[in-house]
Amino acid sequence: MKCRDCGRKFTFDEAAEEFNDYFDGKYDYSLHGWEGFCGSCAISGQEYEEENEDEDDIPVGCNACGGDYPNCKDSCPMFD
Repeated sequence: MKCRDCGRKFTFDEAAEEFNDYFDGKYDYSLHGWEGFCGSCAISGQEYEEENEDEDDIPVGCNACGGDYPNCKDSCPMFD
């Protein structure tokens, strides 16, 4: 595969392992939509999203469950 961001060649398994190891299970490469990006670009992208996350920007799944976002993160299976 070729990264959509930097153009570097990579394999899905390598990128997923690099991403998942970096975040130690906090985020998952394929569940968070980083397919098509090498591990480095996916990590950078996820860190950018974390830095720019607005508390008023509630994830779609949270709108459905009606939890007390962000206080519900510890008990929600979506964030496991």
